Amino acid sequence: MTNAQILAACRSNREYRGIDDASVPEMLDAISAHLADAEAADRTGQDATGRDVRTFAAAWAGPAPRSRAGCCARCARAPSSSAASCCRPA
Repeated sequence: MTNAQILAACRSNREYRGIDDASVPEMLDAISAHLADAEAADRTGQDATGRDVRTFAAAWAGPAPRSRAGCCARCARAPSSSAASCCRPA
């Protein structure tokens, strides 16, 4: 996997989680620096991130924000009127 693909996976994960767009360039700069350090040490990007880049991207992004108390990430992304039934009281 190329460094560009790693950065794309990290960006995609943050977008999926609904994380503030303003923080994306800072995050990409930080990860780019880690990848550059790996290359300088004759390592690959995946040596820096691990084999599962999606897991790395999720860990870097942190937990999914919860816009509604008690809701899962899927419901938090849904409009109020169409929240998934998994978080609605029985």
